[in-house]
Amino acid sequence: MRHKTREMLVSQRTQLLNGLRGHLTEVGVIAAQGSGHARDLADLIEACDETIPFEVCEVLAPLVVQLRNLDDALRALSTPSQSLRSWMKRRAG
Repeated sequence: MRHKTREMLVSQRTQLLNGLRGHLTEVGVIAAQGSGHARDLADLIEACDETIPFEVCEVLAPLVVQLRNLDDALRALSTPSQSLRSWMKRRAG
């Protein structure tokens, strides 16, 4: 279950990153492919950088918030909780 959940969240994160890249391309802000470059774009949106029109930052801000939420969820999934560890130990032995 954990693997499928993680897979779904990674897919959603990829969609958001590609969406941010695509929308910003429409206003002339270009970034190379790769999550690091797209995250740089997200940082520009959060800072409302002067290269991005204010209206565009305002519209894309919810996507950046969702991206941060997905990152947090993925981090939480990658670190098994103590209760999950003890449950796994009980089942194993």
